[in-house]
Amino acid sequence: MTLVAERVIPRRGEFIHSLLSEDHQHLERFFQEIIAWAREGEHASLRGDWQRFERELTSHMDLEEQEILPAFACDHQAEAQAIRDEHVRIRAGLTELGIDLDLHCLRAERVEDFIGLLRAHARREEALLYPWASHRTAERQTGRGEWPICCLDCR
Repeated sequence: MTLVAERVIPRRGEFIHSLLSEDHQHLERFFQEIIAWAREGEHASLRGDWQRFERELTSHMDLEEQEILPAFACDHQAEAQAIRDEHVRIRAGLTELGIDLDLHCLRAERVEDFIGLLRAHARREEALLYPWASHRTAERQTGRGEWPICCLDCR
């Protein structure tokens, strides 16, 4: 990485890792807000944050599933499937917690358990998926300013 005017600029191969890790950090801030609202029983405040959190988390998983996991599966089939399976569990958890929120029976402990699942999932991705994607894009990037993920394939 290069430090320019107090801003860290990732090298070409680190872009994917940095981008998706920053997404996890952003979602982590949401986790903290959601847990606080759930502990206070502030369902009205929680509803808005929850909807935004759900949209952003779903978009994050969609990106991984559409743009990264197909190529990752060529090299790490079992791990790619494990990540997909976790995404299914995460989506189911989002739905269940959203229903609980609508029924005003969402308990902070359930939210904390779900956040624990998300944190473990993020650690798994940051340990294997993101470094793999960064390495792969560094190998294949054309330097034409293309979206780096375009370079991910099974070749």
